[in-house]
Amino acid sequence: ASKAAAAAADAVLVAGSSVATFSAFRLVKRVAEDRKPVAVLNIGPSRADPLASLAVSADVATVLPALVGGLYGQQAEAEVWRSAAAARSRAETSANN
Repeated sequence: ASKAAAAAADAVLVAGSSVATFSAFRLVKRVAEDRKPVAVLNIGPSRADPLASLAVSADVATVLPALVGGLYGQQAEAEVWRSAAAARSRAETSANN
C-alpha cells in the first residue's frame, strides 16, 4: 500500500523525521526518482536531504501550524494547535500510567 501511495503522490513532505529507517527512505527515494518534489522539515539533518527539492531545518511543531495557517487561514492553524495539544496530553497521560 505504501508503494502505491508513493507512486500516486504528487509530492512528499517529510515532517519531523530523520528518515533513518530504510523503509521510509525507500518511499522518499521512489518519489524523488519519479522526479516529484520532496520537501523535508526537520530539526537537523535527514537522510532524505540529498533528495529534497527543499530542506528546512526547523521545529515541525512551530512551522507546520504556521504553514497550515498561511494556506488555510487562522481557524485551521488554531485547530492544528488544539490537535497537537490534545496529542501531547494523551502522550503524557499514557506515559504516566
